[in-house]
Amino acid sequence: TLPLYNVIVFVPNSPLTPFTDGVSCDACGQVSGNPITSTISNPDGTFQLKGVPVGANIPLVFQVGKWRRQVTVSTVAKCQDNPITDPNMERLPKNHTEGDMPHIAVTTGSYDSISCVLPKMGIDSSEFGVQTDYATKRIIFYQGNTGSGPSIGAGITTAQTLWGDINELKKYDLTILSCEGDEELTDKPSPDQTTMYSYLTAGGRTFETDFMYTWISDGPAPLPTLMTGFVGGAPFETGSSIYSVDTTFPKGLAFDSWLQATGGSSGAVKIDLGADVFKNFSRVDATLGQRWVYGDTDKAISFTAPLDQPEANRCGKSYFMDVHVSVPSVA
Repeated sequence: TLPLYNVIVFVPNSPLTPFTDGVSCDACGQVSGNPITSTISNPDGTFQLKGVPVGANIPLVFQVGKWRRQVTVSTVAKCQDNPITDPNMERLPKNHTEGDMPHIAVTTGSYDSISCVLPKMGIDSSEFGVQTDYATKRIIFYQGNTGSGPSIGAGITTAQTLWGDINELKKYDLTILSCEGDEELTDKPSPDQTTMYSYLTAGGRTFETDFMYTWISDGPAPLPTLMTGFVGGAPFETGSSIYSVDTTFPKGLAFDSWLQATGGSSGAVKIDLGADVFKNFSRVDATLGQRWVYGDTDKAISFTAPLDQPEANRCGKSYFMDVHVSVPSVA
């Protein structure tokens, strides 16, 4: 539903190799199919692929991570531009029958109804399931400590069956941890904190919001030092809702360009985060992580793991937002 940055576009010259389910320490940008020609998409989603074979029924692949879809271009004429005018041709798969999708685990919470957010991104809700649906669906939900929050339905297992078991976690390429409205540390004991970090070091990806800072603040060293000036408790940010995008690094600059291309930015290097913005910590330790959005405190940060290894050898990545993502007024 939105243009995507850094998607690999290529013409294969042999069959694509199937992906292996579950977490792995793979470098980004690895493709199969012995490409004849390849390129990557710009922040506004556009791309230009040169040296494409001329003729009929030319295969074309779009890939980012384990998202991959192959389509067929009916005709490519020589010595001229061959624009793709059908937007349905140049998108990622919305379900696993259209191509390849990663396995994603989602824990529920009192806030951030990810089950509402994912379809807005173009993912078919037919991919939603519970633990027993793993073999046939790609988005698997686990019940967090929700208080008065949502329940996905019958058969759902608790979030602790996910983050308390490294083998269960390793079944997933990405784990989305929804804010539960409180720290709920009784459901995240120290062994589980270590297990989650082990998942990251093995190549896992995590996305957390607000109170899910506990996976950083209560995690094994040196994670707690990642957030400097940590206070916790989800104190609300006051004042302007306009924040800055950090454009001092290449992907931050691309992120700003993408926000402007999609209408998510209120102007150059600015973004309106609306309501439900918090002030759980001051700044990310720049020696351990990267900030993406900031005001008088940082609002979106990331880090790679394991932190005790050179960055080039790190497989996992975690992204934290000190914001709720499913509040209607949030950009």
